[in-house]
Amino acid sequence: MDEAFDMLKDFGTNQNQIGNKIKIFRSKNGGEYISNEFIYFCKKEGINKETSVPYNLEQNGVDERKNKSIVEAT
Repeated sequence: MDEAFDMLKDFGTNQNQIGNKIKIFRSKNGGEYISNEFIYFCKKEGINKETSVPYNLEQNGVDERKNKSIVEAT
C-alpha cells in the first residue's frame, strides 16, 4: 500500500491518543487516495473523504499556489 495511507493511519492514531479525531480528509484524485482499502478505512473511522475536481486549480488554491511558488523558485 502507498505511503500516504500509512501516514494517515499513523496520524489518525496519534490524534486519537490526544483526544482529537480527523473529521475531513481532502485530497486530489490520486490512485493512493481512491483505493478500496483507503475508502474503507475512512468509512470505518468516520472520516469524511473529499476529493477535488481534476484540473481545477482554484478548488485547492493554497496548496497549488505553494507548489507553483516552489517550482518557480527552483
